[in-house]
Amino acid sequence: MVTFRCPKVTCSLDTAALCKEVLNETLPEEPDLVCLIAPGNNLSNNTIQQAGKEFASLIPSAQGTWNKVVVIDFPNRLTVEFPYQDMLRQEYHRVAASMNVRYLSAVDHFPARSSDLWCRDGVHLSDGMLIFAQLIWCAAYFQLNVPQGIKTTLLHPDVHSAE
Repeated sequence: MVTFRCPKVTCSLDTAALCKEVLNETLPEEPDLVCLIAPGNNLSNNTIQQAGKEFASLIPSAQGTWNKVVVIDFPNRLTVEFPYQDMLRQEYHRVAASMNVRYLSAVDHFPARSSDLWCRDGVHLSDGMLIFAQLIWCAAYFQLNVPQGIKTTLLHPDVHSAE
């Protein structure tokens, strides 16, 4: 059974609020997998180290609630400097790896030169939302069907990077 579920309110939640929401979540049955989207809201509110520390508390919250967890990267924000976003991704990846949780990158599917993927605000996805939904599907597939030690690229035959 495949079910997609988003937290009740995610638009501006910080990591502490997401942890609380994860811990209080009840589902009618145990999911085969939970895909966490790496926190991409409030990107400029923390240092890289602080964001990594907060992310390190989110993963155990999910692991303590559900058996299988995978993390998928957040799409670029056009309003935040790309080097900062890259450093944040590296920190999230490092934290996930230290907890033996697979972290799948999505950044290559959202090149900045394809501005039509975002709404005018440069933050929220518009046309890119279909790509992101397919990438979440791919992340779930890889986590459930590809052994942990095998290098994977988030690409599905129906998912095309906007180039």
